[in-house]
Amino acid sequence: MPPLNPINIAYTPQLNLLYCGRLRLHQWDSPFMRVPYWRLYWNDRAGARFKSPDATYHPVGPTHFTLVAPDTSLARELARPVEHFYTHFTVGLPFTRIQSYVHRFAAKPFLVEVMKRDYVQGAISRAGTVRRSATALALCWYALSTLPERLLPAIGDNSRLNDLLLWWEAREWQLITNSELAARVAMHPTAFCRYFQRILGCPPHTYGLVKRIDQACMLLHFSGLSIKQIAEKTGFCDRYYFSRKFRQLRDIGPAAFRRQYAAK
Repeated sequence: MPPLNPINIAYTPQLNLLYCGRLRLHQWDSPFMRVPYWRLYWNDRAGARFKSPDATYHPVGPTHFTLVAPDTSLARELARPVEHFYTHFTVGLPFTRIQSYVHRFAAKPFLVEVMKRDYVQGAISRAGTVRRSATALALCWYALSTLPERLLPAIGDNSRLNDLLLWWEAREWQLITNSELAARVAMHPTAFCRYFQRILGCPPHTYGLVKRIDQACMLLHFSGLSIKQIAEKTGFCDRYYFSRKFRQLRDIGPAAFRRQYAAK
């Protein structure tokens, strides 16, 4: 058997399906808000749209899918009831560098057909049937494949950093020293911190804090845990310290965040 050519080996970032489903949408209006995960939408008819802070409108309807990158600030408007299909997910490097972006791509008939076939009323998570989950994952990957090339930096040697982030995520972004993180990728702590900041745009301790707050956002949206329980689960010493850090990073308190994000 000939040796594998590294150029032909695909790099596959970790993609986690959070929730997907369909519902008859009668109310969707909301003020500007942002979430730390990707959102993919399709509606059976016109009537819904996003509004950017610069007053740009992004319709959500039957001719295009709408893909919203993490931390994109958008308001929502609904003029009439629609059948609403949604998918929420996270994905690793190099897609983690894409934020505050709305992308629309043509709703090809075969994509709409499989989505209508497999998305059920209400919501499913990874606990859903294999086919439903496979359909949702395929739609996510297809959506990401339509992003403009300029948004996707070269992968380079980032695979080892991605492995480190997966290891850290499995430990729920707990406080870990720079020295221990650097040792995981066999680097000197100073060189590691420079490398980390160059790739991800912030120091490791800041990144860990942001990811713990991101995790809290998802628990506020997708779980019934109390704010006190979420604070404990994400490694904060008490609810009040957690709420202060949450507001610093998200410009909104956790209770208000939960109320605003009740609709999909």
